[in-house]
Amino acid sequence: MDDFFQSQNPTNQFSQLIPQFCDKCGTRYNQANIEFINNLTDRVTCKISCQNCGNAFVMNVNSPMPGAYAARRDPFRSEISANEIKKFMNFDRIRPDDIISVFDKLQKVTTIKDFNKLIDTAESRLFQK
Repeated sequence: MDDFFQSQNPTNQFSQLIPQFCDKCGTRYNQANIEFINNLTDRVTCKISCQNCGNAFVMNVNSPMPGAYAARRDPFRSEISANEIKKFMNFDRIRPDDIISVFDKLQKVTTIKDFNKLIDTAESRLFQK
């Protein structure tokens, strides 16, 4: 295994791999702009956001062989944080029946109180797994 992926603080080593400036507004990135989603033995995934304009992307870095790194970045059009991504990344896929079930339950919501009750019930079931 490569030391890059074993590091306790891989942020410092990312300086060679991540862009130094935002593509949209030109603001320089700093360590506070990087949120790690996962740091596995063979790959690292992080979200990088611009503090000036809000432009964000997810960057995946892997090591196909010792000493070689491959990096890919994809636009990230969401305000969700890295912690929220971590919370849901090990869940099963959403099935069409799940969507229909949510739609049916939302049809019965008539007040904010009904909605909050539905959300509280769903969250408690979701995180019991």
